[in-house]
This record gives sequence, C-alpha cells and structure tokens, in this order.
Amino acid sequence: MKKKFTVLLGLFLFLGLPFVFAQTSQITGTVTSAQDGLGIPGVSVIVKGTTTGVVTDIDGKYSLNVPSNSTLVFSFVGMKTQEIEVGGRALIDVVLESESLEVEELVVVGYGVQRKKEVSGSVSTVKGDNLKTIPVQSFEQALTGKASGVNVTIPNAVLGNPTVIRVRGYNSISGSSSPLVIVDGVPIMTGDVSRSSAALNFMGDVNPSDIASVEVLKDASATAIYGSRATNGVMLITTKRGVEGNVKVTYDGSVGFSNAYNLFKVMNAEQFVEAKNFARANSSLAAAYFLNVDANGKTIDTDWNKYVYQRGFQSNHNLSVSGANKTTTYFLSAGYSKTKGVIITNTLEKKSIRMNIDHKLNKFITLGVSASYSNSFTNAPQTGSLSGGNFATAGVGRMAFQLSPIVGPYLSDGTYNIEASINQMGRLNNTESTGYLNPVFLTDNNYNTAQSDRIISTLFANVKIVKGLYFRTAYGMDNSQVESKQLLSAAHGDGWSTAGQVSNYNDRRNRWNWTNTLNYDLSLKEKFNIKLMAGSEQQYTKSNGWSGRKNGITDNYFEDYQGAATTPQQPPSATVTENFFISYFGRVNFNYDKKYFIEFSARRDGFSGLAVGNKYGNFGGASLMWNVSNENLFKNSFLANYISDLRLKASAGRVGNISGVDNYASLFLYSANVYNSLFTLNFNQAGNPDLQWETSDKYDAGIAFGFLKERIQVDFSYYKNTVNGLILDVPQSPSKGIPGGNQPTNTLPMNVGSMFNKGFELAVTSYNIIGKQLRWSTTFNFGYLKNEVTELADGLPYITGVTQLENTNRTTVGSPVGMIWGVKTAGVDPTTGRRIFIRKNLDASGVWDGTTSKVYYDPNGGMEKFKNEDGSKSRDIDITYDGWMLGNTIPKYFGGIDNTVTYGNFDFNLGLTYALDFYVYFGSKAGMEDQRNWNNSEEFYKGYWRNPGDVTDFPKPVWGDNVSNGSTMVQSRNVFRGDFLKVRNISLGYTLKHQLLNKVGVSSVRLYGQVFNLYTFTNYPGSDPEISSGGDTNLTPGVDRNTVPQARTFSFGLNLTF
Repeated sequence: MKKKFTVLLGLFLFLGLPFVFAQTSQITGTVTSAQDGLGIPGVSVIVKGTTTGVVTDIDGKYSLNVPSNSTLVFSFVGMKTQEIEVGGRALIDVVLESESLEVEELVVVGYGVQRKKEVSGSVSTVKGDNLKTIPVQSFEQALTGKASGVNVTIPNAVLGNPTVIRVRGYNSISGSSSPLVIVDGVPIMTGDVSRSSAALNFMGDVNPSDIASVEVLKDASATAIYGSRATNGVMLITTKRGVEGNVKVTYDGSVGFSNAYNLFKVMNAEQFVEAKNFARANSSLAAAYFLNVDANGKTIDTDWNKYVYQRGFQSNHNLSVSGANKTTTYFLSAGYSKTKGVIITNTLEKKSIRMNIDHKLNKFITLGVSASYSNSFTNAPQTGSLSGGNFATAGVGRMAFQLSPIVGPYLSDGTYNIEASINQMGRLNNTESTGYLNPVFLTDNNYNTAQSDRIISTLFANVKIVKGLYFRTAYGMDNSQVESKQLLSAAHGDGWSTAGQVSNYNDRRNRWNWTNTLNYDLSLKEKFNIKLMAGSEQQYTKSNGWSGRKNGITDNYFEDYQGAATTPQQPPSATVTENFFISYFGRVNFNYDKKYFIEFSARRDGFSGLAVGNKYGNFGGASLMWNVSNENLFKNSFLANYISDLRLKASAGRVGNISGVDNYASLFLYSANVYNSLFTLNFNQAGNPDLQWETSDKYDAGIAFGFLKERIQVDFSYYKNTVNGLILDVPQSPSKGIPGGNQPTNTLPMNVGSMFNKGFELAVTSYNIIGKQLRWSTTFNFGYLKNEVTELADGLPYITGVTQLENTNRTTVGSPVGMIWGVKTAGVDPTTGRRIFIRKNLDASGVWDGTTSKVYYDPNGGMEKFKNEDGSKSRDIDITYDGWMLGNTIPKYFGGIDNTVTYGNFDFNLGLTYALDFYVYFGSKAGMEDQRNWNNSEEFYKGYWRNPGDVTDFPKPVWGDNVSNGSTMVQSRNVFRGDFLKVRNISLGYTLKHQLLNKVGVSSVRLYGQVFNLYTFTNYPGSDPEISSGGDTNLTPGVDRNTVPQARTFSFGLNLTF
C-alpha cells in the first residue's frame, strides 16, 4: 500500500510540475471593429495550441483563465486573425480589421448555397434586416429600389392589395409575369385570394421580421434549375435560424399613422353650381343645381374626401428567441400587426408564429423543420380600386371626387341622405342627380371581409453518406383556408335591386412538395473543385371552393349568410381543381484554382395540364466565369493596386412559363346543369392537345469588380430574353361552335406569339467614409429595359387591353406590350370652344392613307356632332380607326439609391427609388371633367372656355358631353409622362448600450423613427405615377382610373435585445 502511494505521489508531482512554473491568470478585454469601433459579438478567443477558449458576448467582451506565458488567437469570419502574447497582462483589448470590405457572403441559389464570389449567374440579394422595420403591409413592398432589374409597384393604398413585381420586364401576355416565390424550399401560392372586395395578399403571410435574406434569381444560369416556372425569375426567401452562442431574445415594436396624399382638388359648392348650370345653359336647359343649407342654416359645402379617407394607424409587434449549441439550433418567433387603413373601414390584422429547428442527430444525420402559421383578417368597403373594379358604382375611391359638394351624407334630421326609390344620393332641392350612391351609408351598412389560416412548413433530413457525398430529403406544404364574406344592404347601393344580398365563400388550397437531392463535393490537389447535384421533385396542388348567396334580407339584425334571407341563389362560385408536377434536375459546378468557373444545370418537368405527348419539357442553362484577379499576371500588375475581384461572366439557357396553361387546357370539357328538374350536360370548353409551355431563351454577359480595395464594388450585366410560344386566345370560325369557357367565345389558346426583353443592370456599392465614429455607405442600382412584341397569331393584328368598361391599351407587333392606345386631340377652338380631334383619313377600302385632318366636336350638333374645318359633316371619331400609340407604360430606366450613415450610436438611412421614360393614362381626369352630373374638377372650373378668344385646353361646358374630355375613349390630353424620383423611406435611429442595461439583462436598445412614401418628385398631375389600377396584369398596365391614392406612413419603433 505504501509503495502504491509513493508511486501516485510521484506521478502527481511530475504531471503538476508545468502548472507550478506556468501559473494561470484571468484575462479580460473587448474586441472591437476597426471600421466603426463597436464591439464584435461571436469572436473566437483561443489559447494557441489548445482547445481552451471562449466567444465574445454581445458587446464584444470576453473573460478567460490562461497561462501567463500563452498566446491568444482572435478570429472572426471576414476579419483578419490576430495572435497576441499575454505577457503577464490582465487586460487585452483587440481591434480587428476586415479582410476586405465585403465579407465572404453565402448566397442562396436553387437547391443550395454558394459563395457570392463564386456565383456565375445573375442574383440580387437583399438582407432581411433591411426590410423588417419598414412600415409596409407585406415584405415585398419594401424591396422596391433595392434589387437591380426588379421593378416593384405598390398599386394603391388598399390594404392587402398585391404588389406588382416584374423581374427584367414582361415575360408573358396572357399568363403571369410575377416571379416564382419559394420560402425555405417550398414554392408558395401568391396573389389576392379573397373573393370579396377586401383584398388579401398571400405574400403578406411571410413575416418580414422572420426573413434572413431574399435572393432574386434572374438569368438562365440561376433560374434554369426551376425549369418551366422560371421565366419570370425566382424569388428565394430564407428565414432566420439560430446561431451558436448565448440565447438571444429580441423584441421589435412600432406604432405609426398614415394619410392619403395628393388627393384631387375638386370644386366647392359655389363653383359646382356655377359650372353645372353654365353647362346646362349651353344646352338650352334650365338651371338644375342650387346651394343648400344644413340644419344650422350653413351652406352645405361637402368635402367628400373627409367621408372616404381617414387617418390610418398601425401597430406591429415581433418577439423572437434564438440560440444554438453544438447539436441543436433554434429560432422561435411570434408576430402581431394591426392596421387601420386610410380608407374608412379598411382594416388588416395579422398574427404569425414560426419555429425553425435543426438538430444534429449524429455525425451523419441532421434533422430539421421550418414551420409557420399565420392568420389574417381584412375588412374593406368596395373601393373600386382592385383589378377589374375601376367603374364600380359603389367604389368609394371614385365617389370621393365624383359626388356633388352641394349635398351631404345626412339630412337635417340626422338620417342618411338617399333617394331610396331610385337608389341614388339624395338631391335635396336640386332637380338633377347629385351622384350615384352615398358612401357613408355604404361603409356603415355593407361589409366585405376575408380571413385566412395558413401553414407553410418544411420537414427535412440531411444525411452524410461518405466524405463529400450528402443526401437531402425535404417534404414541404402550403395549406390554407380562406373565408370571404359580403353583405349588401337592401336600402341602398348594390344590394338595392335584390332587396339585399349576403354571400359566403370558402376556399381550401392545399399543396405538398417533396424534394430529394444528392450532392457530391470533390476537391483534387486544392485546385480542381467539382460539385455535382442531382434531384427529383414532386408537387401536388388542389383547390376546393364552395359558396352560397341569398337575396331578400328580411331582418337587418342578421348580417351573416346563416341569417334571415328569403331567396337562395345559384352559388356564385364552385370549384374543384388540381394539378401535378414531376421533375428531374441536376447541376454541375466546376472551378479550377478559383480562376475558371463552369456551371451546367438542367431540368425535365412534367405537368398534368398538358396532353399526352406534350406533358414533358426540357430546360437548362450554362454559365462561364473567369476570375481575372486570381491570375498571377494580374496580381503582379499595377492594376491589382486599384482593382480586386475582377470577374467576367456569361450565361445562356432556356426556361419556361406554365402560368398561361390551365389545369385542364388540353381537354374538351362538359359542365353539369339542371333544366326543368332534368339533368343536362353543356359543352363548355374546347381543349387544345397541342398546347405547350411558353419558353424563354435567356442570354447574359457581365463584369464584376472591386475598386480601391473594394471600397467601391461594381456589378454590371447585359441581358436579352426572347420569349417564344406565347399562349394567346386565337379567333376561330364561329361555325366551330367553340364555347366561352376559360377563354373568350370562338377562340382557342395556342402557342403563337413571341417577344423579347433586353437591357442592362448596374449595381454599385460604395463605402464612402469609414471611420471609428462616422461611417457612410451608398448602394445604387440602375436598370435599362426594352420590351418588344415580335409575333402575334395570324389574323390577330393586335390585342386590346380592357379595364372593365374602357379600352385603354393595345398590344401589337413592333411595340412594347400594353401600349396606351387612344385618339389624338389638338386643343380647343378659341372661337367656338369645341374640342379638336385628329382624324385619320381612310381610303375607299377603309385603310388609313397616311394623312390626317382636324375634326371639331359639337355636343349640340345632333346627328352631325363631328364636323370638318369647313363645317361639313365628318364621320365620327372612332378609337379603333383613329387611335394612336400614345405611350409606353414600361419604364425604360428604373432603380434605387440607398444611403446609410452611422455616427457613434446614431444611424440614418435614406432610400430613393426612381423610374424614367414611361407614360401613364390619367383616366380619373377624364371622369372628373365629364359634363354629366359627376364633373367635379377644380382645374376644369378655373380653365374652361367661357368667351370667344379664350385660349385653353378645356372646352366649352355642354351638359351631357362625355366625349370632349375623354370619358368615352382615351385621349392624348389625358396621357402624361410618369417620370418620378420618390423618397421611399427615411429613418433615424439611436442605439443605446450601457453597463446599466447589462445589469438588467438588456444587451441593447434601439429607438427609431421613419417615414415611408415621404414625397414624390414628378410632373405627373395625378396622385402618384407609381400606380396600377389593373393590378398585376400584362395587357392594361399604366392605367390610373378611379383608384384611391397612395398612403404616406410615419412610424416610431423600439428594438430590445436581451
């Protein structure tokens, strides 16, 4: 026993001897950045030659017990590693410098990630932190101006109205031009899913605070891996995940208010009475409009804007918890927002939760889940501002500038001012109509709502088979249920003719997506780098919708479909539809010594909606890139002192567009009906078994480089995209008896058209000032775009764009899609006050002979309203024969500028967007100058022709004249250039970090204020040139007709990090 004890004691003394001579001491310090002087969290502090170490906290501080003669290694991704000898010191502060101004970023691409400097395709990236605090209804609205080649338009201020997104122009005519949107690997459904007049944008279900990054794939190399759905570009949304370190708890909250801006200037009561009665006198009619007084004896002078618009209010709250250890990462979040819009009764409430978890089961298998649930509820009046509703008589956006100021919403006894017998606004002592409907009654007694419940989730497993070989399987779903409701009162408005109406819609949309990929990475002698990927994907989508409608509301107490209504109606909508995709795809990436890069990708898609023999399509792309700066010749040249990361790249490939193909487009269909209690079948669709995908041949060439040690980073790309096989409704002989199903009667959808988009993009990032206290950076992007239709169907010389009741656009060969089409005017005759039109002179066969003549319009001319200059009768001006291309609605130049300045704890951001060389049809102007009861333009009142010799562009007012000012057909005088520079977002913040906060567990506090849509510099006379009455439509862009304006939002927020 004594011998054993002696041996153990000797062993202890031997092993402990080094520790006697190398005593340990506690070292503390702070690691800061050389660029801004702020602490860097997550820096690795390791004792050299050991595994002993720590990670700096949120403030960059660390504490570590180390031998006094050791060396500490400080390392952080993107920063230069430093080794510092302890030398008996107790305090060691370290300043890390960036390896370059551009940290080695990872970019999400199709079914994987790549280093940014190794991406040979055209990809724009927007970080989630640049989106999360901007006060918008859905994240994509905040993308405007932030990604080169991506044009984002917010149609108007209606809550839930989907944003219009175009990637490198218009890529279809009948189909969609919106990009494919993928959230954590799941292709999600997008668009307005409401069936009532309350819009519900499905993109709004993605909480901006959950987004880590948004990548927009644009060229063939980047998009070809998505095959038949990639023509319009691909938007990849990656949500946040946990990172190793301390548990991080973050709260973001903000409140704000909004106002409708640039409302139209309308006549006051006296001006209205004068103008209307003057117009009637010019038609030899008696005065019909008079001033009225209210119960207090005050002259009624109603500003209807005050009864349509209100000050909006919004609140947003987001809470997240994230963290990780060596085996598990997690990110949990919850969000709530409530918005009262600028339109009376327009509200939007959203709730969301998210759970992202990754768990390393063992050294071979990692399991993970990304799951989100969202609930959205919206309420709105009939605004007349959604696609297809521009001329809705109950549209409050139109009524705000159409109703007469000489009447009000209430009578002297406090009841609604309505004429129930004729379903109009009450006239008081006036003898003619004062407007269609009473908007106050409608907003008080009608409703349109939509509510959705939605789950978007992905469950995945990553398996390491052998070194470099990985298998991934992911099952995703996008399941939703949407209930839409509408109540129309029997007393007044759209429900008057049916004694009231109540409708209910229920839609279930279910999609599952199963993806399997196999990746192999191989590196030989550290120079030959090969990445191989092969995969398969299946996707099934089913939509199931039913509805109910009842007329004849007998008890106003009941406001739901289940209430007291006497007459059930045929369901307005009943659908069951499905489709299935199956795909096989692969990609090869090769680079030699990080100098020469080659990528090939291919995909074979099958779609159930196409006929046998045409169900499958092959798509693919290839790219080349040369990193010149890695060549020894370049490194040793003087250019290397100024230019870095010089890359030349090119790509080509073919992708497709399936959006124009209906789920059953190839089939001949019959519908079941009942006639006199007997079962019947009706032929309702003639299919086309020859229908195929629309295809796009994409070509790109570009250059990217850094300048002045990457203080300036430049990326330039030229592109051309030729779209072939455009699906158009081709007229057929009436004798074929083709019914109107999903297309117009006597037409068949065929692959017959083609067009192209070409242009270039420039993106520049500049670090203007880099200092310990002051830092200023600028990002700038500029895009040029030309679109041209090169082929339509035989016998189809043009396609007319129709906005409900008005032909506004024309698409024809040799011109861009959706050109504004209308007649030309030449002012007003100073002698007579008549509108002058330009007539195209036709030859004997009815073809324009190339000459024109002036034609004068006389509203009192009876059967000879149009007259030649010599006073003789002229044929009527007709927009079909006398129309002209009046303007291209697609901006030729567009982009954005972002400036970010930090000084100490202050931060400032200014975001600008712009678009140049495009035209907008200001249709609301035509309505406001109409010489029927709804003319209400102050500009017209001040400028109309009154006496011979008056020089003006506003003709002599004549009662009932709806031709002279453009209500019956688009006129050149109502088409304007839409060039603008917009202060999209401006923000100012202050971040507080203090030891007192740390004592209560708070790492940082940021207070901020910002304004969205602050101001627009433009000569466009409407409310805003960045507007789209037709929503996301290709045939009627650039139309501003009867829509509500945009909103300006002020918000104030608080960010807490624990």
